[in-house]
Amino acid sequence: MTIYNDRVYAYERMQQTDNLIDEDPSPENIKKLIDDDERNLLGFRELESYNSTHTFLYVHPLLKKYKLESDLERLRKSNPERFMKELINADKSITRYQSLINNRKYKDKQERLSWQNHIKKFREKKEIMKRLLSA
Repeated sequence: MTIYNDRVYAYERMQQTDNLIDEDPSPENIKKLIDDDERNLLGFRELESYNSTHTFLYVHPLLKKYKLESDLERLRKSNPERFMKELINADKSITRYQSLINNRKYKDKQERLSWQNHIKKFREKKEIMKRLLSA
C-alpha cells in the first residue's frame, strides 16, 4: 500500500466514523477517528516532505516499518553476528518487560502502558527478523 492510498483510506474511514459518532459517541469510535486523522496527517507530512526535499521523514507507520525492515536486512547481510545479538536482545526485552508487568513492578498506568508499547515494538522487530532469516 502506498502512503497516498493510506491517506485516502484513512480519510474515508474518518468520514464513516464521523457519521457513527453522531449516532454513537463511544470512546472506541472517537479513538478510531483520532487514529485515522493522525494517520492521514502523517501521510500528508511524509508526502509533503518528499515533494519538497526528496526525503521521507519516516514518521508514518508504513514507512517506519519499511525503514526498520530495510535496516535489519542491511545489518543481516553486513554483520550477521550483530543481527543475531539484536534478535536475542529483542527476545530478552520482551521477556523482561512482560515479567515486570506480570509482577506489577510499574508505578502507574502510564508506565505499564509504556512497557506494553515496548513489548509490542520488540515483538514486531522480532517477527521481521524471523521473517528475514527464513527468506
